[in-house]
Amino acid sequence: MQYDIYFVLNSAYIKFGKIFLESLHDKVNVKNVRNIYLSDTGLNDTDKKYVESFDRVKVVDSGIVTNFKGGSWGEDWHKTVASKTIILRELLNNNDLPIMMVDGDCMFINDVSDLIDNNYDIQICHRPHVHHCPYLASFVVLQPNQKAKMFLDRWIEIIESTKVMENELIKAKESPALGFTVSELSNQVSTQNVEFDIVS
Repeated sequence: MQYDIYFVLNSAYIKFGKIFLESLHDKVNVKNVRNIYLSDTGLNDTDKKYVESFDRVKVVDSGIVTNFKGGSWGEDWHKTVASKTIILRELLNNNDLPIMMVDGDCMFINDVSDLIDNNYDIQICHRPHVHHCPYLASFVVLQPNQKAKMFLDRWIEIIESTKVMENELIKAKESPALGFTVSELSNQVSTQNVEFDIVS
């Protein structure tokens, strides 16, 4: 089965991006991967040439440039997270294959093709033991259908309307918003929980 892979990267995270791309091409059967979409959120020219040297990589302009000077939960980090699902929506709206979104600081240790199940609209990394945030946006698969698009639209709405503060910083909201979306749309969208120890 063919599918696309999507991740986000800037030069501040290029060490992770190298591990991501090199392990992907080493462990994943790329014959099943049509495109590897990379949302560029601040790659310098050298790093951009490096990622484009890999087969099937298509760099997508995110419209933002970040370097994570503020660290996790800083302004650049939030800009990147906010752009991630918006670019994903553009890709999904113009796609005819499942899209697997994986965090750019992940490493592939096995082929992931067999994880995709067309019987579900959405597949998500699940941590049943973490009650306050049982779903992680580090691994999400969306089918190219209207239910998955509706889910993604609602996920983006919840991300944009959520603001949780801790120690005067805005907390991460991508994964909590994902959990809220799963709960809200459980009767309308078929979701498969992919266990944390398999994909993250």
